[in-house]
Amino acid sequence: MGLVKDKVNAVRGGTMGACFTKTELGRQELRARSLPLSRTARNLLFVIDSARAATEWLSMVQGATVEDLQTLQDAGLIAVLAPPATAPATPPMRTPPAAESTLSYGQLYEQLNAQIKSHLGLIKGYHFSLEIEKASSVAELRDVAQRLVDEVHRLKGERVAQSTQVALGLSA
Repeated sequence: MGLVKDKVNAVRGGTMGACFTKTELGRQELRARSLPLSRTARNLLFVIDSARAATEWLSMVQGATVEDLQTLQDAGLIAVLAPPATAPATPPMRTPPAAESTLSYGQLYEQLNAQIKSHLGLIKGYHFSLEIEKASSVAELRDVAQRLVDEVHRLKGERVAQSTQVALGLSA
């Protein structure tokens, strides 16, 4: 149990922000539910992405512990990323529209999760998060992305919807 605990302990000490992202195996597990994960570990797997440090996710999921993170990492369901200062969690909001042709499934998946949490929050965004997990192709993710842009437009207006659309690589 070394890497996760070391990274999280470093976060608590203020020297490093450990961020995690779901692996492809992690996304498959959310669809198949084939591993015997605890409820807390499964909830943590569901919400975790590179937008926040590990300690933030642990505080947001009731009952989640460093051991749950370690279990997810040991199973290959999540992977450690670089500290937030170098992670691409925030900069994609500034991604130029040309990025539309370069967004892969993984990039769009990460962007959708970041945009949902940013604009809708964990509770309001739950439905969209489920749709993302069900999507098995870039085309299906783009459909979810367009519905998200429509919902952001309804809730926050045209300007915020346009910035969300650009961040998701959708045509203006």
